[in-house]
Amino acid sequence: MRNFRFAVIDIDGTVLNSKKFLRKIIKLCSKLYSPSNCRLLYDLLYSMSSCSFFENFFGSHLPKKKLMRLDRLFFNLFDFTDRGKVKAFKGAREALEDLSKNVILLATTVSKTYRIEERLNKLELLKLFTLVLGADIIPKSEHIPCFARYCGINLKKFTSQAFYVGDSTYDMILARGYDIYSIGITNTIDGETLKKAGAKEVIENWQDLLKILK
Repeated sequence: MRNFRFAVIDIDGTVLNSKKFLRKIIKLCSKLYSPSNCRLLYDLLYSMSSCSFFENFFGSHLPKKKLMRLDRLFFNLFDFTDRGKVKAFKGAREALEDLSKNVILLATTVSKTYRIEERLNKLELLKLFTLVLGADIIPKSEHIPCFARYCGINLKKFTSQAFYVGDSTYDMILARGYDIYSIGITNTIDGETLKKAGAKEVIENWQDLLKILK
C-alpha cells in the first residue's frame, strides 16, 4: 500500500452519512449555481461549523467570549441536525478494516468528539481509529499537527507519510495546505470541484479507495 503509514479520515459525509441538512443545502446550490459558488458556500458553512470562523472574521473587534458563543451557535446548529440514526456509507466498514491492518487511522470531524465516538462505537468502527478529534477540542484546521504530535513524529515527516480522505472542498484545501496526499470522495461534492480544490485523486465509493492505494 505505497509508503503510507497514516490515514487522516474525515468522518461526517465521508464515513458516516451525517450532516445531511448541511449536505442537502450544498447539493441544491450545486444544481442551481456554478461549482465555484457551491465551493464558496460549502467552505463558508464548514468554516462556521469548525469553531474558528467568527474569530478569524472579526478578529479583536469582539470580545473572546462573544466570539466563542457565535462559533458554538453554528457548531451546535449543525450537530443538532444529526440527532437521528446515522449509518456508514456502503463499503466504508470493509475499507477501514482493510486499511487498519497497514496504516494508523486518525479521525477528524467538525462534530463533537464524544458524539462521533458514540456513533462510531455503535457501528463497531471506533476500535479501528487510534485517535478521534472533534472541533469541540480544537478547530479542525489544527487537527493535523495534533495527530503528528500524538504519533510522536515531526509534522513534515507525518504529512509525507499520510493521506487524507474527505468529502468537501474544505477537506481538500486543508490537506493541500499541509501537503498531504488528498483523496476526495464524491458523497457531497462532484469530482471536478474536489479536484479544483486540490484533490490528488477522486473516488466515487470506498471500494475505489483500496484500488488506488495499492
